[in-house]
Amino acid sequence: MSDRSALLGLLFAVAATATRAQSVDELRAELQRAESRLGIAVARQAQLRETRLFGSDAGLRSGGRRVRYRTADLSPRDSAALSRGLELGVTRLREWYGDAGASLADTASLGVTSERRGAFRPLVIFSIASPNFTRVRLSRPVDEEEVARFVIHEAGDRLSARTPTLRRFAGYSAMLPGPREDAEIARRLATSWAAAGRRCAAGAIGACATVAEPIGPDSPLDLYFEPSDFRAVVASANRPAIADSVFYASRRRCLAGADTACARLVRILDPADPIGDHIRGSILTHALALGGRDGIARLLAARDTVPLAALARAAGTSEDALLSSWHTKIYAAVRRGPFDLVVPFLTTFGWAALLLAVATRRRYL
Repeated sequence: MSDRSALLGLLFAVAATATRAQSVDELRAELQRAESRLGIAVARQAQLRETRLFGSDAGLRSGGRRVRYRTADLSPRDSAALSRGLELGVTRLREWYGDAGASLADTASLGVTSERRGAFRPLVIFSIASPNFTRVRLSRPVDEEEVARFVIHEAGDRLSARTPTLRRFAGYSAMLPGPREDAEIARRLATSWAAAGRRCAAGAIGACATVAEPIGPDSPLDLYFEPSDFRAVVASANRPAIADSVFYASRRRCLAGADTACARLVRILDPADPIGDHIRGSILTHALALGGRDGIARLLAARDTVPLAALARAAGTSEDALLSSWHTKIYAAVRRGPFDLVVPFLTTFGWAALLLAVATRRRYL
């Protein structure tokens, strides 16, 4: 079945359901089931495309997964290491997060191919049914620890992608965080173009609660922004599909420094996300660290609640306690040494200087 055929099938199913549904809830449930069927059809189509791409003539099964590859691309030693790594990733997920964590190690097939970069030949793993169709490179010979990390990272990605309340939370490192991420999150908050981020960085837990809630079309602007932020809101927001010359004239005046023009425009624009999935994802990471082995099971049980409530339930604590301990943790990374943020600071300063130079020379439409 092609992607187009699957989509047409979904549309016919929804139309048929609309005529017999007794309530909005029934219609919503049927729509979700139809979307699930479409997702399965698209995944199968992707698997067929990848199979043709790889031209695989061999395979193995490990960690609940089937791996396809060409014998010319994978030596017996690498094949064995790949198999052990897949098993190790699932074992660690079960040890750290119980059966709920292990269930996130999807059973979809993987494809492995070889890629030449000069004298260096990395392996590329394609995860067919990954939420983002993950693609990672592994050096040769294959290191089973690298493969295990791939399994755990992908499980975190899947957790946020498949949990409605966490769709705007980056999950790739949620179950296996990196050593320098806390300091980077602290830097992003402190230099945020949204007042909520800066207030959170200063220790206002109420502002941190705002940071944890993704901004939407109906979100009160004053929760996220101060009037001094409005110019950045206008500059970064998507322009209306239908905008006349009056809009563009007001936008030019705003970007030129007219605060009154900015204040009018922010009321009709949908602001871009001022926080970002990675900052919110760090709260998810911290909640899982606090929640221990049963944290993911509790999170999945609260998957239909608002994000902060679900994360607090996963952590086994109150919302304020979760945010307070998260704030303490990320800024402890900054306080560990005076040079921890030198390179990120210089990077931020360099980008800011470059953007300022471009902004002063660019003629806005």
